[in-house]
Amino acid sequence: MPGTRDLEGPQDLAPLFVAEAISEVRAKATHRPRLPGEFRALCRELPLRIESSGLAKALVDLAGNRGASRGNINLDTASGLVLHHLRRWFCREGGPFQKREDAEYLSEDLFVIEEVIGADVEYLDYAEEDARPFLRWLKRLAEVEFGEASDAQDGAAATTDAVERTEAAEP
Repeated sequence: MPGTRDLEGPQDLAPLFVAEAISEVRAKATHRPRLPGEFRALCRELPLRIESSGLAKALVDLAGNRGASRGNINLDTASGLVLHHLRRWFCREGGPFQKREDAEYLSEDLFVIEEVIGADVEYLDYAEEDARPFLRWLKRLAEVEFGEASDAQDGAAATTDAVERTEAAEP
């Protein structure tokens, strides 16, 4: 992503990654009108799922819930989109699962799941901690953009405006 080197850490990068996810969902909503609601519900549920069952189980559930097929992420489903953008977050420069050039993976799209399954408990804790800012922003912006209140709007609000509104609302 251009300009990300000037940012300090995950809390600074998360809104940028989430804005891309929200834009993609909004674009796909023209063909799948129920997608934004499904995406919003999943974003609301995912942090609790990770907290109760762990990161590995949550990722496998996302992949198994029509999020992936034949080793590829299905970008036409809410679970596939969440998995795709969570993978992008984890694989960013400096992320916990930055792709290693020397490793061979069964699936290019789903290699993060392979990494998670093979990780030790301490590293999984680190990855879960790294995911928190991303998941917090994903949940907030999905609520702002695709919440019941936004159903009455024309849907033309820019994601950058949503980021600004959310930041202003933070204590």
